Amino acid sequence: MFAQFTHRLLRATPARYALDVAPIQALFAAICVIDGSRLAAIAHRRTEQTGEG
Repeated sequence: MFAQFTHRLLRATPARYALDVAPIQALFAAICVIDGSRLAAIAHRRTEQTGEG
């Protein structure tokens, strides 16, 4: 599920430059930083809806 979410997110959201990762950017093919601070609430709702977890 996370891989699908990430793939859709990267297609829908323009890349943004992050100054904090500039020193290491050349070491990686890509750097993807996602703020997951609100994902716990989404996962909790999904668990309630599907009974998974």
